[in-house]
Amino acid sequence: MIEDRKRPSRLSGFRVCLRGNGNASTFANPAWDFYLTAMLFGWLVLVVLEQTLSITRRGRGRAHFALRAASAITLTTIASCGLFVNVAVLCH
Repeated sequence: MIEDRKRPSRLSGFRVCLRGNGNASTFANPAWDFYLTAMLFGWLVLVVLEQTLSITRRGRGRAHFALRAASAITLTTIASCGLFVNVAVLCH
């Protein structure tokens, strides 16, 4: 007899990322899994907002400003992913 199984949602991995890894957590309070993700995302948003401020241009040309902004956003994204992966690996 063939079982009728529901197909998993494409967003199930995203939900797990936001809610934590089930019962495995490196923190005493599993809610910190969500807080860490939110803090890293907030850090990225703040870096993007900083790049839109006029003071960050300081008389630079468009190409130099664009390169500096792209570098800051890329480095922040890589650092955030690295920090999150380190904590996620500790859960297993």
